[in-house]
Amino acid sequence: MRQNPVPTSSSVILRKISIEKSPWIKLERIFYRDSSSNDDNFSDHCDHFESFMCDEDGSPLNLGNNIKYWDIFSRNTVDPSVTSNSATALAFCYTRRSGDYIFYLSVVEQFRPSVNSKTLEFPSGICDRDESVTRCALRELKEETGYTGELLINSPNLPTSVLGNDNTCLVTVMVNMDSEVNLNPVQSLEPTENITSHIFPLNNLLQNLKQHCNKSGSKIADNLYRNIYSVKI
Repeated sequence: MRQNPVPTSSSVILRKISIEKSPWIKLERIFYRDSSSNDDNFSDHCDHFESFMCDEDGSPLNLGNNIKYWDIFSRNTVDPSVTSNSATALAFCYTRRSGDYIFYLSVVEQFRPSVNSKTLEFPSGICDRDESVTRCALRELKEETGYTGELLINSPNLPTSVLGNDNTCLVTVMVNMDSEVNLNPVQSLEPTENITSHIFPLNNLLQNLKQHCNKSGSKIADNLYRNIYSVKI
């Protein structure tokens, strides 16, 4: 059974600076009113929010009593009209040995500058324009792991964070490792990508992931950990 060696991180944070513009994301401020709000000075079509004075920390001043705000980041590269802007592949790999089926989970590992560490994650990615979440999940699985999978079921649209407009669809996929197309999986990564593909046995899955992290210094991403832990308990 193919098992990749424990990778050692060669990525190093050089510098961190504050920026006002990015080709990938933007910072936005949402003004809103609770359903219980009753502010006569509030209009659903207010045009003056951007002109509000702010304090030295950037918090707006002189808002109406029932007007609130929330700062978020938004992706510049996704179509705001689509329901899900990304897809996450929950890929169960299986093979038959001595008449019994053995199951694994497909996991990828890559350096994430935001946490200055490599993380173990589900294969995932942003949907291309006019691309369905199913097609996106199968494409990302193929690119990041080399495996060709078959759709089992899709989840509904899932917000991934209250900090931004990211949302995803969890696409459950079955991968027959005995199929000819999966005997010698080859990744198709972008030149800027450095992703390691792993398969971990479902038996004692969380323990195996923790052992890998203890050796590599990597971290388990929250969505991967939550899914495994919820099944464990």
